[in-house]
Amino acid sequence: MIPSQRHLFSIPRELAYFNCAYLSPQLNSASQAASAGAKIKQSPWNISADDFFDGPEEARSLFADIVGCAAENIALVPSVSYGVAIVGKNLLPEPGQRIVMLAEQFPSNVYSWLSLARERDLVIDFVQKTEGRSWSESVLESLDEPAALVALPNVHWTDGSLIDLAPIAQRCHAMGAKLVLDLTQSLGVMRVDIAELDPDFIFCAAYKWLLCPYGSGFVYAAPRWHDARPLEEAWINRAGSENFAGLVNYRDDYQTGARRFDAGGRGQFQQWPAVIETLRQILEWGVDNIARTVSLTSVKIAAGADRLGLEVPEPHAPHLLGIRLAGGPPADLLGKLRADGVYLSQRGNRLRIASYLYNDDEDVERLLNALARHL
Repeated sequence: MIPSQRHLFSIPRELAYFNCAYLSPQLNSASQAASAGAKIKQSPWNISADDFFDGPEEARSLFADIVGCAAENIALVPSVSYGVAIVGKNLLPEPGQRIVMLAEQFPSNVYSWLSLARERDLVIDFVQKTEGRSWSESVLESLDEPAALVALPNVHWTDGSLIDLAPIAQRCHAMGAKLVLDLTQSLGVMRVDIAELDPDFIFCAAYKWLLCPYGSGFVYAAPRWHDARPLEEAWINRAGSENFAGLVNYRDDYQTGARRFDAGGRGQFQQWPAVIETLRQILEWGVDNIARTVSLTSVKIAAGADRLGLEVPEPHAPHLLGIRLAGGPPADLLGKLRADGVYLSQRGNRLRIASYLYNDDEDVERLLNALARHL
């Protein structure tokens, strides 16, 4: 178990922040690293060609260690939608084929597929969670019919409901469907078994459970996609781009592995020091240790919600749960909670409560007392 890490963040004692699924607070050490990184460009005469590569490569390797794959399979991107667009550029499904997604799935893993469906006359199937069945069972039922693409999370962003991807992945591979996963709401807190799932792509915005600055993200691309077309033709993604003098000699070949998919302008000196500092800290804590620790907080919250007669979905992620409000939320509920020093989100008719290592028993008590007052 990991003891409270609140001292590593700048969270006032009178504030209970249960909103990491919206935007994580930044580690104090990461803020210091970002501040130092922002000053690098004050002295451009000290910036060498290596500086455009060293930081991004270290971040790539650290993220690969967190998810359990080779750094060759990781691309650096600013957002999930960027990664999704890479896949959309390379998929050529036949008219009439299906794209399968969850109802109320996060839009970054939806809009590109809606656009692709319009362009290629595809069928969009938003799977609804049927009463008495899990998300996984509902998706598998949908996959009784062939599909070209299955685009899913493993944690539903509105309420933390879990989606068991293993049987879904098995079904996808059996029918030849491409499997792409937005794991923004789990990576850094939940382990993913890439070898078992063998997805085509994984996307992750890093400003939530990876605690990184906004605008940082990662894409896992399976080796079978390493010859695919990148979204943009950035000079730094071409082979030999480390040799700035040789950039006048245009080349057709790319950097190795998934680096061809890196977003242009990736050499942001102010960004990578903070990303590196944060990913090192997550590796030091250990993803499994993080999951075990935050799950205890979620258990306390779920038990307290049950005592208040509130419904919490099961199974839910160790770090994220949603309270369903059948009649809708009271007027200005979030404002009233904020006035009590409690920060969380509302998504649809659910209150979304996201716990992390900085939350403690005092936070849980503050949260439950506030819910009792206002619900």
